[in-house]
Amino acid sequence: PRSTDLAGHVRELGERTIPELAAITASAHPDRIAVSVDDQAVTHAELDVGSAAVAAWLAGRLSPGERVLLAAGPGAGFLRCYLGALRAGAIVVLASPALTAAEFAHLAADSGSVVAFADERPAALLRGLPGLRSVEPADLQPDQGRRSRPASPGPDDVALLAYTSGTTGRPKGVPLTHRQLTTSIRSAMAAWQWGPDDVVVHALPLHHQHGLGGVHATLIAGGTAHIRSRFRAGDLIGLSRRVRASVLLAVPTIYQALYDEAVRDRDQTAAAPLLGELRLAVCGSAALSPALAARLPGLLGDLPLIRYGTTETGLDVSNVLGRAAADTVGVPLPGVLARIAPSGA
Repeated sequence: PRSTDLAGHVRELGERTIPELAAITASAHPDRIAVSVDDQAVTHAELDVGSAAVAAWLAGRLSPGERVLLAAGPGAGFLRCYLGALRAGAIVVLASPALTAAEFAHLAADSGSVVAFADERPAALLRGLPGLRSVEPADLQPDQGRRSRPASPGPDDVALLAYTSGTTGRPKGVPLTHRQLTTSIRSAMAAWQWGPDDVVVHALPLHHQHGLGGVHATLIAGGTAHIRSRFRAGDLIGLSRRVRASVLLAVPTIYQALYDEAVRDRDQTAAAPLLGELRLAVCGSAALSPALAARLPGLLGDLPLIRYGTTETGLDVSNVLGRAAADTVGVPLPGVLARIAPSGA
């Protein structure tokens, strides 16, 4: 858009929420696989039906704006509960299922969560915390005869309470609105030219916004995401080649492991890159060293596209498709104002 139209363009990006856009996609591509986790697949239509059932279940038990703690590994249950809670107008609190009992207790109390969707291990640690009802996603069943209608959250309602890493103190909750979530990923999708034919693979946790962003993009565009709950370099390479992935999301340690695997196992006389069908490889969450970046075109076919974001703001800056560079995190995405200052200023 022209610069004079930029503010309106950015606002328009966030007018619809993630669950609204996912429902639109389900109508357009009902039978297409939305997400496959460890080869267990769910279509866009199945995910829409499942999340609607979760939203209806929640509507009879909490008010819009109340917190729902989600502590589960990746899978259809996680996705149904995540989208269902957003559809119900709840605020989702994402948590690693590997947290300790003390960490769960702090998170639940600090966020004021009233319902927790949790796998067996975290559910056992959450059980007994005051004011919190814990339900395993696999056990969640639609209510027979219930007619509670879930709320319809607006773009400026809070969607997530994202907790910081807590490296300098206890983790702090950051409220992120539906508009922030949608604008952040749709701006990045424009920079990366992400479309309905894209097939993304990754082995990133969904309780972190890097991995969850790949799901958001898939639900908006109508493509497919293939996710591994555990990273193994050879497995991810094999998966990428088998599903003919067009997009790979990873962090520098994963790219290093993929490169090491390729060096060990590939035929060194082969001229083509091992993952040459990729049109886009995105790197974030940590700094990519120049030495590793220089090695990756032989694996990926090109430099990975580096982007940068924070818990507090989502994606902020990114390289643009076709202009990847190893020595920069890119340019501000639409809607982001950036200031460059001397170190320590």
